This record gives sequence, structure tokens and C-alpha cells, in this order.
Amino acid sequence: MDRLSDWRARLVDYLTEWRDVPFAYGTADCWIFAMGAAHACTGQDHISGVRDYDTRDAGLSLLREITGRKSHVDFVYRTFGKLPSIWLAMPGDIATIDTHDGIGLGVVQGDSGIYVLTEHDGWQVVPLEKARGVYAVGSRGR
Repeated sequence: MDRLSDWRARLVDYLTEWRDVPFAYGTADCWIFAMGAAHACTGQDHISGVRDYDTRDAGLSLLREITGRKSHVDFVYRTFGKLPSIWLAMPGDIATIDTHDGIGLGVVQGDSGIYVLTEHDGWQVVPLEKARGVYAVGSRGR
């Protein structure tokens, strides 16, 4: 899957829309946030039908039912492919990070940060070096 020719502008618009969105399972959680960024970059909706849940457990159950993957992290790993180093990440790639809520997903900001939306900490930017792994969204062309 390739990134769209205007992926940078689409990603900036997407992130701007999310800046003040409060966390809510099924409409504004780390899974929906990260997959929406991937959609902005590639035009592909990876989570069609995996919405409209109101707890973490309900979301994971729905994800397993629809995608066959055991977790959001497993889905990202199998869909996008893990990069060998976090330092190879580019804006729009997906990162896994440790949060107060368990392993969360974020969107790589650039060379130094990850946009993250969590239940307990809300919207924030965390250092890229806190990533457990990064996953390539689309082709690696800059």
C-alpha cells in the first residue's frame, strides 16, 4: 500500500482535527486515532466496522471478531510491519508505547515525538524513544 501524494497535508489536517478531542472508547481512543492517521496517509480504512464500543474489553472483543487478530497491537504488527529501529520512523507511522492503560498506539510526529491519546492522560506528545516499536504506514517514500 502506498501513501497518497498529498499524505502530508492530509495527515496535518487529521491531526489538527484531533488536537482537542477528549478520549472516548469507540469514537476517540488510541486505536481509532492511530488507524485514522493511517487512513489519512493511505486512503485505506483499515478498521471498517471496528467502532461503536464503549469499553476497552468490548473494543478488543469486536476487533477479534471482525479482524481475527487478538489485540490492537497484533493487528498493527500484521498489517503494517515493524520497522527494525524506531529511528527509521517517519510522520504518520504508528508507534506502540506503554501507557497507564497498557500498551497504546500513537502516531509518529517526526524525528522526536509521538502523538498519543489515552484514557488517563488525554492528548499528549511523548518522546519517540519511549516507543516499544514503530510500524511503517505505506511506502517509505518521503
